[in-house]
Amino acid sequence: MLPTSCVSHLRVYQPLAAFPARQRARWAAYVESGESPPAHQLVEREARDALLRVLGRAPVVVEHAFVERRGRNVYVCPQNTELRVLEALLSFRRSASDAVVEAFVPARDLEWAARVIRRLRLEDEPGPRAYVQQSAWTVPLTWFALFDDGERTVSPATARQPSRLVYTTGMPQARTRISRALKALAELADEPDVARAAGELRDWLYEFDRDSLVILDYGGIAQTIPFGDLVDDHSAREVGEAIAALEEGDLERAGELYAVLGEHWSALRGMASRN
Repeated sequence: MLPTSCVSHLRVYQPLAAFPARQRARWAAYVESGESPPAHQLVEREARDALLRVLGRAPVVVEHAFVERRGRNVYVCPQNTELRVLEALLSFRRSASDAVVEAFVPARDLEWAARVIRRLRLEDEPGPRAYVQQSAWTVPLTWFALFDDGERTVSPATARQPSRLVYTTGMPQARTRISRALKALAELADEPDVARAAGELRDWLYEFDRDSLVILDYGGIAQTIPFGDLVDDHSAREVGEAIAALEEGDLERAGELYAVLGEHWSALRGMASRN
């Protein structure tokens, strides 16, 4: 059986104290209520609600958040589902030609999305941002640049949750690593898209509080991979080795490593889609 959502997530969890007053009060009440489901349940609900929207059965919107506790500290990652959907529409408009965009999304819907985002940002304090990035059927290689292999946790499936692969790091470490990667990628003049993606990721990280957590969750993709292969997946380490090769000027070695990673993730996408 296919998992509910073959989507990976990159999430930023801000300390509760870092939110503006009104948002902080809302999320403090949410945390105290104990209404926050486990991460995999929130992802499954989001996928279900997306399907209902496609079927024309708009779900009741309930604002949820991912919550992490580290000792006495509480970290919150709002789902911001509506905002992420709207931003995805506008991102699609920027990334494709007008003819392609019009074939999939009417201009009036794009104009409506832009108006709603402006309204949301005027109403909040300051305007909302997307705390979550997501990718269907794969994990973008630039995400792995934020993490060290030692920050990786693999968990087998249990009666309460599916198998998981999660990386967790602090915001200072994530920013330092993506800046290092971006400097190294500047040497790849023939791969501007990779450097651009790394630059956008770095800019996104700097929108959040310095004491935040950054978490990469394989999500539903972990359920399409045999557990033994999941245990053997060390993509962050391999991306780190490729970046180190670039820093040393060994473009051939870096190219080989990226090619192997690309083939690995292409094979996983093909396996998942065949299922």
